[in-house]
Amino acid sequence: MTNKQYNTMKKHRLFLIGIVLTSTSFLQAQTLYGDCYSGGASGYGVVFNYNTITGKDSVNFSFNGTNGNSPYYSSGLLQAIDGMLYGTTSLGGTSNKGVLYMLNPMTGHDTVLLNFDGAVHGATPYGTLIQGKDGLLYGITSAGGDSSYGVLYSYDPVKLKDSVRVTLNKSITQGKNPYASLLQASDGFIYGVTSQGGLNKQGIIFRFNPETNNDTALFSFAINTAPKGGLIQGTDGLLYGMTVHGGTSNAGTIYSYDPVKYKDSIRVNMDGTKGEYPWGSLVQAPSGKMYGLTYNDLVYNGGALFSFNPINNNDSVLMWLKPGTSGTGSNPYGSPIIASNGLVYFLTAHGAANGNGTLISYNPKTGKDTILVVFNASINGATASGNLLEYKTVPTSLNNIALQKYAEVYPNPFHATTHILFTESGIHILEVNNIAGREIEKVECIGMQYDLQCNGFSPGIYFIKVFDQEQKYIAVARIVIE
Repeated sequence: MTNKQYNTMKKHRLFLIGIVLTSTSFLQAQTLYGDCYSGGASGYGVVFNYNTITGKDSVNFSFNGTNGNSPYYSSGLLQAIDGMLYGTTSLGGTSNKGVLYMLNPMTGHDTVLLNFDGAVHGATPYGTLIQGKDGLLYGITSAGGDSSYGVLYSYDPVKLKDSVRVTLNKSITQGKNPYASLLQASDGFIYGVTSQGGLNKQGIIFRFNPETNNDTALFSFAINTAPKGGLIQGTDGLLYGMTVHGGTSNAGTIYSYDPVKYKDSIRVNMDGTKGEYPWGSLVQAPSGKMYGLTYNDLVYNGGALFSFNPINNNDSVLMWLKPGTSGTGSNPYGSPIIASNGLVYFLTAHGAANGNGTLISYNPKTGKDTILVVFNASINGATASGNLLEYKTVPTSLNNIALQKYAEVYPNPFHATTHILFTESGIHILEVNNIAGREIEKVECIGMQYDLQCNGFSPGIYFIKVFDQEQKYIAVARIVIE
């Protein structure tokens, strides 16, 4: 290798940090992240985290208008494959129409990546971002675009570039004003729900092809259903969601949709005695049981945490949410999560001692619920109405990072070939995984350099893992093929 080649390599290098794995593996459900619609230093909301081991919560940062304002109902954070956390706010930024931001969980530093501006980029984003199989972040806005009814957009976290993929309108083919998060199903299509538009002007289920940018209306909701929550894909392949209203008691429904047979089915008609008016989305446990939240009920008027069995359509209340200063916290807008420790966690928007909502855990095995955080406006936020995220922590063996064992990759991103320089000579095993974690190539490398060809690889993000001959260390890095 010439000096010129080495200097070029240093300009583009990416360190592959060797991590010695131990039996301690990953900590379970250590840190949960969420956001509040209001409260904090400026009253515009906060991003907070809660440590399930220590029981302590802390504010990562407060929104101040410039870096965003008011993350809206059913919002939340996404942990992307680069380890960064991404989220949106409904207001704030240069046009006061919302921002897309990134939080570095290691440094606590937040960065505005995109200012929504209305006609060009859309306005007032709702829901939580998803990361597609192509590595791009996908989201949706409730307003803006050519028709002011919202847009479906993507954001490239590598190139820092956004693109409007679909401009929504009130037609039957697209619908308008979506509130919920998107879903990429196992068929590769992205599915979403709008709250208006369609045959009955009550919203639609639509499908979007990220390769062709074609969108298709699949189903129009009935009159007075007002779907606000997003879809999940069950283990049976069906899509499941909820409507705020509609059904036999006009208290909301749980429904399923078959994306193969294009058939919908009402699974549960809510009637208030088991909760009413669900805003969020369902979540499915490994057991197959689903969990959800309702905004209200006819027992305590505070909402409920419930379970739903998609096999027999049975639903049951697990926990009543009680309003008032002596209650549990009430009126959740978001969705529950099932953490790696098996507990169900969720947020309430109102109630409890300060009237600003709570963070609650529920143990499905014991039936015990626990109030973990009581929000207190300027101190740690208020109106906690979004979705939680369990942060996937680094191995507990972090202190065993072997900094002397690394490789360098150049150029990165690349078009045809990238060079991998090892700091030690000998035999190395190089494994290439796609963004979904599936191994697509594994080769044995001899010497200190290997030239990785991208023949047959589609453009996108990949991960390379490097093993030495005795498997004493593992080095991991992200590469980007343009």
